[in-house]
Order: sequence, then structure tokens, then C-alpha cells
Amino acid sequence: MKYFILLFLCLSSVSFSQVDNNGNPIFNSIAFAEDTLSTCILHSNYYTISNNIDNQNSSVFVNSNPTIEEIIKFSRELPSYFFIVSNNKIVSHMIMVLVKIEGKKSIYSFNILNPENGQQVELPSETKGDVTEVRAAELLKKYPDNSKELKMGPNSMIVFDKVAYSIQPFDKLTNEVIKLVDTYKLYKKDFDLKSINIE
Repeated sequence: MKYFILLFLCLSSVSFSQVDNNGNPIFNSIAFAEDTLSTCILHSNYYTISNNIDNQNSSVFVNSNPTIEEIIKFSRELPSYFFIVSNNKIVSHMIMVLVKIEGKKSIYSFNILNPENGQQVELPSETKGDVTEVRAAELLKKYPDNSKELKMGPNSMIVFDKVAYSIQPFDKLTNEVIKLVDTYKLYKKDFDLKSINIE
């Protein structure tokens, strides 16, 4: 798990203030899923709202009592997930899901990092949604007075402070990650990320 720190260093859009004893930014996360693939194990990790937005020891600390506006800004603009690809307990690659807001839309991309040689590449994601599914679930649990889930046809949405946001399905995002792992053989730690053609 310590390797996720390296991937986090790839983020250039966030200014960090808190670091651990090794000088690495502190962005607290939890492991919440693990998929056994034919070639490797994919570990899914989630950057929580709790213990980050309101934690003065976190590099992404906002406020001990964050406002509704600060909560939704944090929830939409900071990464929710990072994935670790391992084979025989050896980490080969890590994939962080980055997000940026264009207008009112959330645009996602995958930052792939080889922790052994520092190579990295960023590829676009096709999965849409204003708020990631796991983060929406945390909002519903942590702030029940300000949020509720809304079904619109086959799609789920979250209403937070009377504003509706579409939810990005985690299974669709995971399928994209698995496709990346298979396509670029990310289960091999010696795969040359520089060989990926970025259009």
C-alpha cells in the first residue's frame, strides 16, 4: 500500500501542505475491493471525505467544519480512486483516476504509474458522472440531512443541497481499468509506458 504515495505525487493540480515523516503528502484512503483477474490482482482504494476534508493532518484539509459548498467542491474536484495492480504480491503498476471540471462537467482520466522506474502516462476515461459512486455513497451516509438518492430511469443521481448530480458507476469505471490492464499488459512490471500512443 505504501506505493500509492508515489502515484499521488503525480498530481500537479493540488497544493499539498501536510506530509508524513518521509515528506510524502498525506491523503487518507481505504481499501474496499479486490478483483482476481487471470493475470493479476486489482486492488481498489478510495480516498475518503472523512479524515481528509476535516483532518488537519491531511494534505487536503479544508476546514474542521466544512461548509456545504466546500464539501461538494472537495467531492467533485479531488480524486476518489486509485488502483494497484499486483502479481505474486509484487506491485507492477498503479492507476489513479484524476478528475477536472470543465464548465459543469466532470472529466475523468487515468494516470498510470510504474513505481519501479517512475514512468507514467495519462489516458482519458469514457465513464461519465458528476460524482463517483463510492463518494456519493459516503455523502449520503455522512450528510443525510443534505443529500438523498434519486433514480431517473436506469440512472442514479444524488441530490446534494437541492442540486442534482449524476453518479459515475463504479463497475463501468472498473471495467475500463481492467481493459487498460489487459490491453497494455500492466501486470508486467517491465512494460514500457512510453510505448503507449497518446492521441
